[in-house]
Amino acid sequence: MKTIVIGGNFAGFTAALELKRKGNKDQDVMVIDKSADFLFIPSLIWVPFKRREVKDITIPKAAIFRKKGVEFLEAEALKVDPATQLVYTTKGNFKYDQLVVATGPKVKYDVAPGVAEHAHYIGTPAGAMKTRAALDELKKIPARLLLAPVKVQVVLELGMNFYSTLKNGAEKMTSEIKWIFIGLLPKHFWVTSELME
Repeated sequence: MKTIVIGGNFAGFTAALELKRKGNKDQDVMVIDKSADFLFIPSLIWVPFKRREVKDITIPKAAIFRKKGVEFLEAEALKVDPATQLVYTTKGNFKYDQLVVATGPKVKYDVAPGVAEHAHYIGTPAGAMKTRAALDELKKIPARLLLAPVKVQVVLELGMNFYSTLKNGAEKMTSEIKWIFIGLLPKHFWVTSELME
């Protein structure tokens, strides 16, 4: 029995290891992912504030998979044909008996005008570095910040790191900061608060 897992970060990585561990000795597991490294996504929140570098939160996948008996192919999956049970990749086509698709989220930047040009998404290394560059620029001008969290705890952590970086970093921001927090609380109330420095 051959199982192919497309995607090799949290979901795909875990699925592949668990399928191999719990499967019988005839269970072949292959991971197809375009990245050679596993990225610890929760720590990306530290990258814009220079508390971590991307290299500090990544590890190579191949050696771990090899040790656990999982085949790893660094390639991009281009298409899946369920009728023939084939995965087409940049490095050939592969037959499967079972398929797991664990490619992660995709940000929809066209949700509103201006989002693609002005939003900073920290969920990818490129986005975290873009946010870092934007924070460096923000230190040079008076700022007004709008935070719209998915989870209250995330925005509080992000806000505290942002505040600490601007006020205590090597290049302190001396201008006035007007903070606007908007969040969804557990009781489904929207709350807005402002803090003037």
